[in-house]
Amino acid sequence: MKLFQRPLALFTAAYIAGIICIVQLHISPVIGFGVAMALYIAACFIPAGSGQRILLMLVVGVFAVGLVRTMVYRHVLYNDLSRYAKGKMVYVQGTVDSAPVVVKNGCRFVIKASMVEAYNREYAVTGRAMVTLYRPFHSNTPIQAPSYGAKVRIRGRLQLPEEGSGSGVNYKAYLARQRVFSEIAAVAGNCYTEPSPKWSIGSVAEGFRSSLKKQAYSLFSPLHAEMLLGILLGSYSALPLDIQNAFMRSGTMHLLAASGFNCSILLAIFGYALRRLSTPKIAVNILLIG
Repeated sequence: MKLFQRPLALFTAAYIAGIICIVQLHISPVIGFGVAMALYIAACFIPAGSGQRILLMLVVGVFAVGLVRTMVYRHVLYNDLSRYAKGKMVYVQGTVDSAPVVVKNGCRFVIKASMVEAYNREYAVTGRAMVTLYRPFHSNTPIQAPSYGAKVRIRGRLQLPEEGSGSGVNYKAYLARQRVFSEIAAVAGNCYTEPSPKWSIGSVAEGFRSSLKKQAYSLFSPLHAEMLLGILLGSYSALPLDIQNAFMRSGTMHLLAASGFNCSILLAIFGYALRRLSTPKIAVNILLIG
């Protein structure tokens, strides 16, 4: 076949077909995997010595890559929390999936949802939502934000993000890049934290993160501390919107995440080197944390 003499065209068509199977099928991605399996079975019937068999199997692989990549990074799953975002008051239960950030009159964090109570029924859900807790008008008491990894139950208004904001940032697209497709607005008193174990990996990580933040804010001004933390932690959620907008306009927003990734690589390299030198474990931990 002439098509097999142009593998690039086949790979491109297979990749696009994988994307289309996920984008257009709203009932289940299983049908897309069924198509990939049918192509694989068809490839098995081609004689083993034929180069067309290997090529067709590669086409199946490219199809699966387009399928899985789109399903994981772009497609909103059928049971995502955003399916229930109708602007009504609901109960949402889940796990805090980001460090809380202080905003005007409240705080903000991402929740990984597991259950939503709407229309007098409970539904098992998946997906992430941006939660904004507001301080009551009659209270000046600072909000006690839940820590990263805490299990919470929130009563608030569940809605879809708006397209834009006054600073020119497409807020909806910004959240979608973090796989956040809905928002929850709630009063601080309507966020209930469930008891959690005193010690866990998440609590230790949050302790290190809090210590790093405290040190940064003690040495620098808030703006410069937020910039430094964004680089070290690979997160830009704490940066003001005008600075985020500047990074987005210059096309350098990925540098913040890359910097955090580079810090992780350096820690891994130095940790491995120190252990190869038979450095005591306590000394290794102190040096890496420092």
